[in-house]
Formats: sequence, C-alpha cells, structure tokens
Amino acid sequence: MKTIDDLDFSVPKEIEGYTNHSTEIAIMISNYINLNGLNKKKFAKLVGKTASDITRWVSGNHNFTILTLSLIETKTGLEIVKNLSNNNIKNFRESKTFEIKSEKYLLKEINRLEQKIEELNSFIM
Repeated sequence: MKTIDDLDFSVPKEIEGYTNHSTEIAIMISNYINLNGLNKKKFAKLVGKTASDITRWVSGNHNFTILTLSLIETKTGLEIVKNLSNNNIKNFRESKTFEIKSEKYLLKEINRLEQKIEELNSFIM
C-alpha cells in the first residue's frame, strides 16, 4: 500500500522554467513602467494593447508568445529574450532592487519617489 511519502510532489523542470521566465518578464515590464513614470494605461497605449492585457502580463503567470515579446521589445527597446536566464529570476528575488541603466532612469525614479513622499505627506498633514 502506498503512503503519502511515496507520492512525487516535485515540479517538472519545464514548469519551473516557464514560471521563472514568466515572472522575470513581468518584472522587466514592471520595472520599465515604473522607471519611465508610466502607469498600466499609458504603457498599454505605448504598446498598442489594453490595460487589462498589461495586468495579465505583469501578473507573472502570462504565457507570452514570441510575437508579443517582439512587440514589447520593438516599442520599448527592452531586450527581453536576450536577457532571459534561469539565474536572473533568482537574482531579482534576492536583491529586491532594480538596475539603474542610465542617469535618466535614476532621475525619473528619484522624481517618482519624491512625488510619492509628497502624496504621503499630504495624508499626514
């Protein structure tokens, strides 16, 4: 008779890879949106999609087609396929930071954070 210890609860490697890549793409898109001071609606307009499409994309569980990835890369300049790696998702999870690719992005992020601070201060006062 089998027991619970006899059951195999391991995740197949292809499912683990799919999950990692989907999450990594979602992080890349989310970082792009945040670093460029966009919201989902503005990003959707940029890539010719709906805000609900973008919500699905950044959920971390969307099954992207090569056509969709090419569209995103063309409209944003992101190099999604080139930067996919089994190690990248681990690095994203561990660092909880984003890479500053230029001074322009850094200034946009500082501006975004300053605006958030002002919003929070307005609630306190």
